[in-house]
Amino acid sequence: MKLHEVDLCGQHLHLCLNGQALFDLYDKFGTKGFITDPIKGSGKKSFEAVCYYLFKLSEQGELYRRWQGQTHGPVLTEQFFRVNLAPHDVAAAKDAIRTAIVLGFQREEKETSDLDLGLVELQKKTESP
Repeated sequence: MKLHEVDLCGQHLHLCLNGQALFDLYDKFGTKGFITDPIKGSGKKSFEAVCYYLFKLSEQGELYRRWQGQTHGPVLTEQFFRVNLAPHDVAAAKDAIRTAIVLGFQREEKETSDLDLGLVELQKKTESP
């Protein structure tokens, strides 16, 4: 699970898009369009969506950290973000949300390099005396 760390509203947040967060967002905003559509724009609905996304993603990030045995941090409410998110921080919050969503949808695979069998054979032949 990949977490996106960001400092907003005087708090160090760990944003996490996991299954619970994804389906809670779908339940609240629907499944039509992109998952980031509700945070587009600059009106009140967009601001409220940003606050909900921050709440849900930070909640799941904190719960994941606790599950991993890390030090407990606060679980902030949606109302906390509505009160404390400054207008000049909204753009940074949207960027953090988008980054967390991208990380949430990425596969977690160890990178494996392709093995060039011809090169392996050549190295064997040149190393032998």
